[in-house]
Amino acid sequence: MTITVTMPARGQAQLVADHLRVVRGGRTIFDDVSMAVAPGARWGIVGENGCGKSTLLAALSGGLTPDSGTVHRFGGLGLVEQELSAAGGVTVGDVIEVQLAAVRRVIAAFESASAALASGENRALPSDVATSILDLDRSRDGRPRVYGDGFAGYRHGRRAELARWEEEFEQVRTGWR
Repeated sequence: MTITVTMPARGQAQLVADHLRVVRGGRTIFDDVSMAVAPGARWGIVGENGCGKSTLLAALSGGLTPDSGTVHRFGGLGLVEQELSAAGGVTVGDVIEVQLAAVRRVIAAFESASAALASGENRALPSDVATSILDLDRSRDGRPRVYGDGFAGYRHGRRAELARWEEEFEQVRTGWR
């Protein structure tokens, strides 16, 4: 496992992960995860509880070394942990206030965008949520899937997978192959 950290590389991917694999207690959490995150890109990582979303974020941020694969980060990368810790003399309220400041700004922007959407001012909002979707849910071949074109691409890809499954199921059910 090689992790390389360099200064900003303008116009290139800010984060590149190649063939990441994490195994814990003999169980493969995820395998063969590859992605390149370009400046300004917004990725959504989806999957059922326990499929490895938090583990993947830890590996991407450098908090966890994958069993195999490489991660290259260019420039800064931030990760907000699920659990907060506080230094001596700092109250839970102080920690929460600091941690939630950015979230409150996002919520305010979301509420503003929601009001604009409801009033018909901005019909493009849903496509602005993510530019790519990484789906860690188990697939037929056991590999994660990446969908481009944001949520619309994700929905299209999942519909196509369902249609393939239904067709194969019908062929098996009727005995035709």
